Amino acid sequence: YRERYLVLDDRRAIVSALGDAHKKASALEVERIVRDKSLRYEALVGADPPFFPGAIDAIRRAAERNPVCVVSGAARGEIEAAIRIAKIGREISFVIAAEDTPDGKPDPAPYREAIERMRRIVPNLTPADGLAVEDTPGGIRSAKGAGLCAIAVATTYERERLQPPWVESD
Repeated sequence: YRERYLVLDDRRAIVSALGDAHKKASALEVERIVRDKSLRYEALVGADPPFFPGAIDAIRRAAERNPVCVVSGAARGEIEAAIRIAKIGREISFVIAAEDTPDGKPDPAPYREAIERMRRIVPNLTPADGLAVEDTPGGIRSAKGAGLCAIAVATTYERERLQPPWVESD
């Protein structure tokens, strides 16, 4: 899962996993699987979403200085529930979720969309003004492909996997 599907949004991960297993599913079946996954995720996580130690404080400190957004391949409902539970809704300017771009990470489309939305808040913003905090090689590729600087946190992958070249490994 970590090697092939983690960076993908739910739909692409499911379609890819089925394809790797030489199985096909209709669009309706894929949507059912996505809904089931989301319900299971909510049941497992409940009122305790998995924030890494120090993450909520880091978000609050960053938001004191600059607008902060979330760019994720997760479903909007999952992201917004975590934000609500962590009580950081005031700190988050907006969310780019799996539903917001036709192509997800590692494609740069989610970060490009974030840059466009952020320009409504900071009009002369350039991609190089942005900073992405990422925990996967594909996430770093997405951010760098959109022109952002990226900080890698070794929470999901070991440090060696988060160093260049991201293009060759995912």
